[in-house]
Amino acid sequence: MKTLDYLAEKISAANSVLVFCHVRPDGDTLGSAFALKKALEKSGKKCGVVCDSEIPAKFGYTHFSDETMRPECVREKYELHVAVDVASESLLGGAWGLFKSCVNEICIDHHTSNERYVKDYYVEEVAATAILIYELIGKLDIEIDAEIAACVLLGIVTDTGCFVNPNTDARALSVASKAVECGADYGKIIYETRKTSKNKTGLLGEVLSGIRYYFGGKVALICTSNELLSRYDLKSDGNEGFVDYPLRIDGVCVSVSLLEDKKNLYRVSFRSRGELDVNAVAAEFGGGGHVNASGCVVRGLFEEVVERIVRAIKINSDF
Repeated sequence: MKTLDYLAEKISAANSVLVFCHVRPDGDTLGSAFALKKALEKSGKKCGVVCDSEIPAKFGYTHFSDETMRPECVREKYELHVAVDVASESLLGGAWGLFKSCVNEICIDHHTSNERYVKDYYVEEVAATAILIYELIGKLDIEIDAEIAACVLLGIVTDTGCFVNPNTDARALSVASKAVECGADYGKIIYETRKTSKNKTGLLGEVLSGIRYYFGGKVALICTSNELLSRYDLKSDGNEGFVDYPLRIDGVCVSVSLLEDKKNLYRVSFRSRGELDVNAVAAEFGGGGHVNASGCVVRGLFEEVVERIVRAIKINSDF
């Protein structure tokens, strides 16, 4: 693994940089990408951002959608490609070929499950990749203005669940505080991150009404079906954030959220308060993430999928 100082030198030597986000982008990959983009443009470099997914509507208050390119639309060559918050090559989606078309590649990430798919990478398990980008920009000796700070803060807010997840440590709070000092609008970012719609609220109520408990109430499981999404006129990201709700229930230390992506295929999100390494559970199905937050994809009939997930939790815990 390289150091941030080494990566800063490599970035400084490039006149043009193309930054890559993961598919189904969240606030951390987007915030990290645009914090770096704005900083590099401020230093006089050409910089673009690529993502092989649409930018979620909830980021409509930002400039992300207008300034993000789909991989097939990239026509120019860039001297350096940088993947941020991307734990595996598969998470680049259709942008993987474009990413590998450059001999100079960098990955900066905070997932312990990172697959080290490039030679020059920096992986450290901090609360958000945006923290590493903030520190990298400091090493590039670029002044962090309000716009850059807002992107950094968004990344931290997203991956700490508005500072309530177990990964909210002193380092995350310190960088967030510095971002606010640099002009990031804390109130606006928190509001936009937590804002929801009437339809999503209705969906949440129905999903929570079907909650299941296992291991004496230590594990809670919820599921969002395609039928429910259709009923509330929501897209596949309509259940985003639902996995955090069961952890608010007294006695629950692990939350599992299933999303029916296609027939007999479920996207699974795990959250833990620390009593279980959910990264290890997700790894049983080829997924990964962090000790307290991870995800995977599981194929099969619903009840079979639930049974396999519960079995994997039992194997990796003393519940």
